[in-house]
Amino acid sequence: MLVIGMQDGDLGEFAYNFNYVTTHYYKDVDRKELLQKAFSTIISELKDPYTEMLDEEFKKSMENGDYEYSNTIASNVLNNEPSNITSTNASDNKPHKNVTTNIYNKNNKKIAYIKLETFSMDSAKDFKDNFNKLNKECFDSLIIDLRGNLGGENNNLMDIASLFLDSSKIVCIDKFKKITKTYYSHGDKTANYPVVMLGNCDTASCSEILICELKEGCNATFIGIRT
Repeated sequence: MLVIGMQDGDLGEFAYNFNYVTTHYYKDVDRKELLQKAFSTIISELKDPYTEMLDEEFKKSMENGDYEYSNTIASNVLNNEPSNITSTNASDNKPHKNVTTNIYNKNNKKIAYIKLETFSMDSAKDFKDNFNKLNKECFDSLIIDLRGNLGGENNNLMDIASLFLDSSKIVCIDKFKKITKTYYSHGDKTANYPVVMLGNCDTASCSEILICELKEGCNATFIGIRT
């Protein structure tokens, strides 16, 4: 029988107990699986529907760029007129990691579309790279699709927001206990073209902040249901 305990909740003690269990248990232990289950339990105790552990299948799909893409997004946004809309591919219409882009043509206007799956890993870099490619198309308006995006790292949020806002705009205010930090955009200029943000019930965290900030900072329009 193994007896373990947490005296003060210190992470070092957790690591000690984890190593003790995996080295002294009478059967072989899969350390990776055990650690994943431990953190899954920790996450579940938060009882937050928007916070979850990413499974291996999702991680592999992120690495392989395996995402479903619908080329009818623009027609749903633009007054339901699919007959007047044609699509030309940007970057061969292939997702770049967790970013998908396209260009739609309507009444001699170019509508850029960019979908961001999550604010994690190299999201900001991927978003910026694809956004710069769209800029070369000289688009007239932009759709940012954040449906199903549960959020992620704040650093990615800052970098993406700065593509649309000048340095006078506040991206977010972080309040933790008695400390308050205000984060400003580090962009050079504010977008002066129409921006539409798409969201749904699975749009959360950084995605919600980006939607709010672009609504206030560059008069973006939000289309969707309550996040």
